[in-house]
Amino acid sequence: QSLGLTMVTGPINLVLDQLTGYGPRALAALVLFVVAWVLARLSKTVIQGILKSAQADRWLKDSADISEARKFSITEAVASASYWLLFILFLPAILDALQLTGLLVPVQGMISKGLAYLPNLFAAALILLVGWFAARIVRHISVNLMASVGVNEIGNRAGLDQLLGKQSLSDLLGLFVYALLLIQISIAS
Repeated sequence: QSLGLTMVTGPINLVLDQLTGYGPRALAALVLFVVAWVLARLSKTVIQGILKSAQADRWLKDSADISEARKFSITEAVASASYWLLFILFLPAILDALQLTGLLVPVQGMISKGLAYLPNLFAAALILLVGWFAARIVRHISVNLMASVGVNEIGNRAGLDQLLGKQSLSDLLGLFVYALLLIQISIAS
């Protein structure tokens, strides 16, 4: 400006004005990111603590008959999902702080569709869980009922004991009933 080159100083001033105007927005986005990270870490730690104290991994291993060779930690999966879900929920606020409306609108649409789908997902999981317990109960009842009626003896007289090995005919039929029920429950959920 002291040299009188207003043609050069005008664009430079415009760039500097935009940079200084963008600084507070970037700081606000950084603060939101840090808050999201702290809340996400806190939720992950709390969920891991609750599920570990409830021994969810051992319950899943025992209930689903998962072997030790195939390690699957339901605790890690749920805690990690909560961690990333919190980041996704903070994403629109961060994009809005940066005034990136081109990215904000699709992200808001994605989040609103995802949140609208969550009740259906929870209902399906509840139907599947209750149905699984009911199918297990029906399986045990049907196995005991068929064994008490004498289905195993009929199978032994027919020579099925060599074909089935250690498993009895009532166990096989109970497994068949269990599978039929699980198919119907899966379709319903």
